[in-house]
Amino acid sequence: MGDFYNGPHMTQPSKPHPLSNLTFVLLLIVLGAVTAKAQQPFVTDDADTTPKGKFHFEFSNEFDLLQKSAFPNLKQNTADFELDYGLFERVEIGVAVPLLTIFNAAGTSPKTVTGIGDMNVSVKYNFLRERENSRLPAMTIAVTLSFQLETVIASLGRGWRISTSTASCKSH
Repeated sequence: MGDFYNGPHMTQPSKPHPLSNLTFVLLLIVLGAVTAKAQQPFVTDDADTTPKGKFHFEFSNEFDLLQKSAFPNLKQNTADFELDYGLFERVEIGVAVPLLTIFNAAGTSPKTVTGIGDMNVSVKYNFLRERENSRLPAMTIAVTLSFQLETVIASLGRGWRISTSTASCKSH
């Protein structure tokens, strides 16, 4: 059993001082405002696939300040366009094409350069759906082929890269 206040011979529980709460909140605000340096998050995905016979369009944009070693390149903007199609039930195919813009230092010619980045073609398969009253999450596997668009146009056959990824998702 816990202790209860039972008269003057027991110590009454102390209440936190209101200024200590305020100090803690202010400390969190100040620490949260400090600039942190870290790697950007990886691209994330979920375990859903595009329904059969339907299209799904995604657009994302990322603006980066480049490392000093990239000088005279200072900043990069990546506008990524992705179109997915539900090929079969629980299977989608997709194409993603990024539009890159590099911003150079003053006095550099050209000041900005824009072009198409590495194109991705992917196949994603949802091999396990989430079921009610099950502890298992929904799970998918994707295979992505990345290549430089000018490689395909010139039929040079180099610059290809294959990668795989998995995703799982559980409702709570």
